[in-house]
Amino acid sequence: FNDTFVPYENNVCVDEVFDRYARKNPDKIAIGDETKEVTYKEASEITDRVAAELRKLGVRHNDAVAIEAERSADTILLFIAALKAGAVYVPIESDMPAEKIKYMLDNCNAKVIIAVNKEKFKNAGVRFIDRESILNGTEDIRFVTPAGRTSVDCMYYLYTSGTTGNPKATMITHRNIMRTVQDRVGGIYDENDVALLSCSLAFDGSAHSIWGTLLNGATLRIIPVDIIVDHKKFRERIVKYGVIARSEERRVGKECRS
Repeated sequence: FNDTFVPYENNVCVDEVFDRYARKNPDKIAIGDETKEVTYKEASEITDRVAAELRKLGVRHNDAVAIEAERSADTILLFIAALKAGAVYVPIESDMPAEKIKYMLDNCNAKVIIAVNKEKFKNAGVRFIDRESILNGTEDIRFVTPAGRTSVDCMYYLYTSGTTGNPKATMITHRNIMRTVQDRVGGIYDENDVALLSCSLAFDGSAHSIWGTLLNGATLRIIPVDIIVDHKKFRERIVKYGVIARSEERRVGKECRS
């Protein structure tokens, strides 16, 4: 009665599982937005290169790497790269008030921030890394993931919006995410799925959307806000990309069909 135990991989890091799918299905589209598509192989190679660059810049095990949470494939690549470097990623909404951004960066003791608009973060007190520069590097690097990482390491800091005060953080581990995305009771993605991400990349619901797809070999499509709020354009994207489910409704849909 009430047997809720679900087996899952509890001794791996998220990026290791992602790279497993890069080896299995290298030419499959992993992430796409309105301007670019990235295969699993390409994503693995890009994130290896960026992770190596982060290590060269002094990022070490459990350091916090703040990342401007623009709705794009590039942001997801930076999340993965930070993890490969052994770090913790911290999604930052650039439209938040400057004082709250600075509070979050100070609170998590961010080592660097990767963003587009340097002016926006000029008073953040954290080393700025230009997103385009670090993503578009051409150096051929054989990257080796640093030793000493475990599945109970913190993977990212999830901050609240701070509407009633200062933003508050929750520490999410690799094991937490593996448990979430391999929940075969509630429903997961499979390699044939295509899902739309329709929430903020700094919102807690995005974790299931991002990692539920990429850690099960599926395809993640990211669409801009102006399309999300236009039901006709939104439907066009569903048809265009062959979307099987909008990610936030995936679990509910599977439960209803069971």
